[in-house]
Amino acid sequence: MKETQRRVAEGILFTDFYQLTMAQLYYRTGLHEKTVQFDHFFRDYPNYGAHQAGYCVNAGLEWLLDWMAGAHLTADDIEYLRGQRGRTGERLFADDFLRWLGANGTFDGLTLHAMPEGRVVHPNVLRAGGYDPEEVTGFAFGMGLDRLAQRRFGIDQIRVMFENDMRFVQQF
Repeated sequence: MKETQRRVAEGILFTDFYQLTMAQLYYRTGLHEKTVQFDHFFRDYPNYGAHQAGYCVNAGLEWLLDWMAGAHLTADDIEYLRGQRGRTGERLFADDFLRWLGANGTFDGLTLHAMPEGRVVHPNVLRAGGYDPEEVTGFAFGMGLDRLAQRRFGIDQIRVMFENDMRFVQQF
């Protein structure tokens, strides 16, 4: 992997465009001025084919916090986003949004509530955390445990995590 590709992969653009296009929608509708809840969570229990786990264990919080502390949008990131086009050839991100994102593209100012590392967790984070999903806005931060593990263990291709090859699993 080239150095510039590594910086992008490990930087704040370590997400998918859904998160960024939703952030632009929040910006357009004024929701960026409201207090919202961002969640780092999973959607379902692990399914191992022969059985499905009834719980998960929270792991990777320390790495996530370290990553969040150093993650910020760079001028290169903004230029990369400026060059992205949709199916119709139009730019995905408007200049006013990119200016706002460049000025606010860090995790500074966030209040983080998290389950302790090693705690058993349930996928319905809002309700399990005592929040009414009708009253609290949730925003799924698109960095699943698979992406965290990929970064943490230096795995080049995420697809190897889903091939059910025990040789891959046994190295950990």
